[in-house]
Amino acid sequence: MLYVASYLKGYIFEFQVINMKSLLLSIFTFTLMSYSAHSQIIVQDYPRQFECDIDGISDIAPPVVSSTCGKVNIKFNDEIFSGGCLGTLVRSYTFSDECGNEEYAEQYILLKDNLEPTIYGAPKDMKVKSEAEVPQAPQLASRDNSGQNFEVILEEKRDGKLLIRIWTCTDACGNTATAKQVITIQ
Repeated sequence: MLYVASYLKGYIFEFQVINMKSLLLSIFTFTLMSYSAHSQIIVQDYPRQFECDIDGISDIAPPVVSSTCGKVNIKFNDEIFSGGCLGTLVRSYTFSDECGNEEYAEQYILLKDNLEPTIYGAPKDMKVKSEAEVPQAPQLASRDNSGQNFEVILEEKRDGKLLIRIWTCTDACGNTATAKQVITIQ
C-alpha cells in the first residue's frame, strides 16, 4: 500500500512518499523518502538607475522582496562615487530570509541639489558717523544641504556714502546664495 502525505513546514513545502508494509502481528515499518522544494528570495523589478535630490535619500524605498521561507531582512550599504555635481550613490542591498538564503541588488542614484547653501553670520545694515567707524568685514560661514561647507567670497562696493558688502557662496551644483550689508556713512 502506498500513501502520499504533504504539508507546509516552516514555509517549505515538503512531501513524503510512505511505503507501508504490513508485518506479522500488525506491526508496520515505514520507508520514508522526503523531498523539499528549495526556498528562495524573490526580488521584484525595481528602478536600478535614477536621479534623486540629496534631501530625498532617506525616502528611497528598497526593492520589494518576498521569500518562501519567512520574513526577509533588508540591509544596505551606501558608497558615493564621482559623477554629477554631488556624485553617484551606489546603494547595495543584502536580503536574507529565515532559511539563510541571501539575494543581492544594487541601485545607482545620481545625486542632485536644487537648494542654495545657507550663509551664516551676516551683519545687519548700519549707520556710522565717519569712515573710521566702519567695522571690519567678518568672515562668514556657509552650510549646504549636501553636508558640505563652501567658501564665502566677499565683495565690497562704494556708492557715494554707502558701503555695500555682498557675500556670495556657490555649492557644487551651481546653486548660489548671497548675503548683503549696507553701511551708510553720514
